Amino acid sequence: MNRRLPIVTLVAVMIALATGGSAEPKASPGDTQDVVFLSNARPVLLRLHILIDGQPFTEVYRHAWDDYVKALFRHLDRDGDGFLSEAEAQRLPPPVQPIGVASRPTNVAFNFRVVDANGDGKLDLAEVAAYYRDYGSDALQISLVPNAAPASRQANAELFARLDANKDGKLSREELGNAVALMALDRDDDELISPQELAPAEATTNLRAQQFLVASPRPRAGSVESAFVFRGYGEGTVPLAARLQKKYGDGDKANLDRPPDVELRLRLGTLQPGEKPLEILKQNDAACSVQLTDAGFTLWAPDSAALVTFHLNENRPALTEQARQLVLDQFDAADVTKKGYLTAKEAQLRGFFPQIFDLLDRDLDGKLTKQELLDYLANVQVPQARALTSIVSVLASDAGHDLFDLLDADHDGRLGLWELRTAPRVLAQVGQREFLARDPMPTSYHLALGLSQASFKRAAGTFSPRGLPLLTLDSSRPGLTWFHKMDRNRDGFVSLREFLGPIDAFRKLDTNGDGLISVEEALAAQMDCLHCTPHTPPPPF
Repeated sequence: MNRRLPIVTLVAVMIALATGGSAEPKASPGDTQDVVFLSNARPVLLRLHILIDGQPFTEVYRHAWDDYVKALFRHLDRDGDGFLSEAEAQRLPPPVQPIGVASRPTNVAFNFRVVDANGDGKLDLAEVAAYYRDYGSDALQISLVPNAAPASRQANAELFARLDANKDGKLSREELGNAVALMALDRDDDELISPQELAPAEATTNLRAQQFLVASPRPRAGSVESAFVFRGYGEGTVPLAARLQKKYGDGDKANLDRPPDVELRLRLGTLQPGEKPLEILKQNDAACSVQLTDAGFTLWAPDSAALVTFHLNENRPALTEQARQLVLDQFDAADVTKKGYLTAKEAQLRGFFPQIFDLLDRDLDGKLTKQELLDYLANVQVPQARALTSIVSVLASDAGHDLFDLLDADHDGRLGLWELRTAPRVLAQVGQREFLARDPMPTSYHLALGLSQASFKRAAGTFSPRGLPLLTLDSSRPGLTWFHKMDRNRDGFVSLREFLGPIDAFRKLDTNGDGLISVEEALAAQMDCLHCTPHTPPPPF
């Protein structure tokens, strides 16, 4: 079997308000991942220490997937003999494919002899575990979101012209501070400014089409080369050493055998009292500068005039009781005769997950009972959800070269009210205290990191991982249902127009007085709510 390298790891990202000379971090081999940012002037070396629920992320991933494979094996081993026959093994679901893998998933139904490593005609737990390890996902998944349809030149020109009040070709702090006035262009009343609203004559759209980086230690032909390289993991079509030499020559710049320029600790999942989701451990001020933002960090590489915005989705998606009940309700709706089971034909006709009928029908009698469904949800889907939410997902954007890209903090192709309000911060983030010149405009990149999925946006919600239609995960903050329902334009903030409570309550929640309620302000209010319970806190108004 063509084995892949052991699970390596994580992520491209950066940083935050740093204090130099901090103590040497206590690192675990399972929590460390080096990332190289290939800026124009020199490579910036980042060292990340990633924890999930306080533990090294590779260890969490390994244990969670071991538990899931054991649960799946027990579910399929219906005769309890400790082995899967070829008939039993054919019901194994295809492995969750790493993002970017071009080949078709390997399925046991067509490759039993390949998975049966010792050729004894049956599969033991070790062989099944090796199958999922070799052909499935890894602890880290990386995807690239390029600027496939960036804001047009006309839209950028219009944006700059409207902000440049004195027409001197420079944007001062005061002029950037007036960016909120652009909301007058919001013709569809969604509190978001699109490129088309800036330049109505432009017929192009600005949808961020998603492409994928290779997510395997073995590069594949035609994979996209990113400005971020995760050392030892999916380096692309050209090895890192060759890329360094081609870009920087044979000098010291191409040498990565040195201390990192930035070292930080990322905490995902459950935090203990006093723990911070992001923590800078070391920083080389000569190579880059970092600043804390509401959603993560920014990194400025002055030699290359490049700004990297990092978005941390630290919350761990959960398998909710509501999602489980929805599946049961779907079963009841499909069982129109109320006989207590579905045949394969009925599941096909009524759309009740026919592609996994054989997996759910544990006794293979051609009838899926409600008890079999309940057993699968409790015994297999619960550890499956835990395993999937132990995968660290990373999004990396292509380079942006325009003002629109620089202000579009969540990289969604629109400018929200919060992005316009915080526009003056860009000056400090790019190391310019007085003005932002039209030419040259700093190059901008975006990185996002989260569990199971990553997003540049601050909004949360439910999603189904690719290829797993029965599974629905919820990445909403516990107790903030009211917030997410009010956030109608999904920008991660609740404006006064979106707020459904009394205006006095809005002003109380908006503690910084910027006219928006952020997730952090909503969480702070939740903590102050005297009548909250751990599970169902009411809105604090």
